Amino acid sequence: MTAPPTLRLRLKKPLARGIRELKLLDPTISDLAGLITGVKPVTYTDYSESDWPYIKGLCDALGLVYSDPEAAAARRGKHLGAAPGGRRMLLLAKKPGPLKAATAAWGKSAIDRDWGILLGYPECCVDAYIRWRTGFHEKKDLVRFTAENTPAGEPWDFRLNNIVNYFSRVYGADERQSRLISDLNQRAGLLISIAHVASWHSCSYLCRESSKKAAAIFGFFEEYAPAYAAGLKRLLARPFLFVDKYDFLPLEKKAGAGWTYAYPALPLGLLPPARAAALKSAGALELAERGLKLGGSTLKTGAAPIILNFSSRNL
Repeated sequence: MTAPPTLRLRLKKPLARGIRELKLLDPTISDLAGLITGVKPVTYTDYSESDWPYIKGLCDALGLVYSDPEAAAARRGKHLGAAPGGRRMLLLAKKPGPLKAATAAWGKSAIDRDWGILLGYPECCVDAYIRWRTGFHEKKDLVRFTAENTPAGEPWDFRLNNIVNYFSRVYGADERQSRLISDLNQRAGLLISIAHVASWHSCSYLCRESSKKAAAIFGFFEEYAPAYAAGLKRLLARPFLFVDKYDFLPLEKKAGAGWTYAYPALPLGLLPPARAAALKSAGALELAERGLKLGGSTLKTGAAPIILNFSSRNL
């Protein structure tokens, strides 16, 4: 899946009168799809002044209601911080009730349970995120935390694949790496800020409630932008080798005791140079204790590598 230079998605059929294409950002396409399908009662986005005609036209055509939560609260939303570059914040909803509730709740912590539920996230997933954020985020990345909470033995729902969804996973010290991996993938043609189906982080990669919601969003993509949906599926419905937040590798298939892969492949991780060089010539790898077997050699990794078994099977 590559990001079109214009960052616009041409639709297979009109979404509403005059709406034949959608921007991929501001609001993020998955959040907008969640709002349209009813998965999310309310969402938010930051935007620049030049974005407003598009957003206003979208709201008018789709019957969406909106509010400026920062103006309503007369203060900055502390759970988001100041919008960069003088951008403004906007809440969007299909109905006035959820919009009013979200506007009143603006400024709550990102780990406030009521805020997460207002956004339509499953309660089990809100609770799991709070548990990670308050007790584990300095020790292990959210993806590993979620993988450890996912039953083994069956394929995981690719629509819940959040390996490059860094929203609410980046804090302070690793912001530089977040920019590096974003730039690396964008130069290769992938905008990782939209490389997901579910915009929230599920409690498990087999969470039934999250899978149900993500299926509605993916169904919207299949109906209105089938090529985009197919691209997301190719990108996300595959196993991944995972070492840490920015250290991962897309895999192809199981082969004996190991896994085959094509390197490089999107999405791109930030890999140590020695391992990147070894990957170019090996073509298959095996997990080893605290490392990887590549071409007859064992390379140590910073953390124990695991396999994220994302797939489109059994869905």
